[in-house]
Amino acid sequence: SPVEGIQIPVYRGNQSVVGDSRPLSPEEIRMLTARDPITNLNQFFRCLDRYKPAKLTVYADRNGIGHAFITITQGSNVLTFGFYPKLEALAKRGIGPGILNNDSQHVFSTYLNVGSISPAQLTQIINLAERYQNSWYNLATHNCTTFTKDVMNILGKNMQGLDIPRFFADTLVQMGGVNRPGFGPYTRRSCN
Repeated sequence: SPVEGIQIPVYRGNQSVVGDSRPLSPEEIRMLTARDPITNLNQFFRCLDRYKPAKLTVYADRNGIGHAFITITQGSNVLTFGFYPKLEALAKRGIGPGILNNDSQHVFSTYLNVGSISPAQLTQIINLAERYQNSWYNLATHNCTTFTKDVMNILGKNMQGLDIPRFFADTLVQMGGVNRPGFGPYTRRSCN
C-alpha cells in the first residue's frame, strides 16, 4: 500500500498536472533509501589525485521514481555515488538532510560516457560533492538528478529542465548516451 506523508506530482509528457499527485509507494521509499551512506568523504575520495585527469560516466534509472548517479574513474580507482535523503524516515517525507551514497551496483537504464575530465573539473566535482553532503534533500527541487545535473554543468553541459531521472535520461540520450540497462560499477580503490 502507498506510504502517506509526501505527495509527488504526476507528469503527463513533461508537464506536471496541477493538483494531481500521489503518495510514494513502498518500492519508491526503498529506492530513496541510502543503502551504503558515505559518512567520510575524505576517506571515500582519498585515492583520487586532484592533479590528474579522470573519466566520468553519468547514469539514470527511468524505472519507478528513478535515480541518477555518477562514476569517476582514475586509473584503477572507481567511485560510484549519488545523492539521497539521509534516513529512511526522511525518505518517507521526501525532505530532509542529504547524504551521498556508494551506488555500487545500482541499477540504471541509461548512461552517458562523458569521457575525460580535467584535474580542475575533478576538483570542482569533489567540492560539489562536499557541498551536497551537508545540504538539504528535497524530492521535488534538490535531489539525485539535481546533483548529477550540477556535475554536468561543471563540464559546461548547461543542463536545464526538470530534476526527474526519466527526463534526465532523455537528455543523456540526446547527448549521445545509450539506453541499455545495467548496474553501476563497484567502487574500488587502489591506495591504502
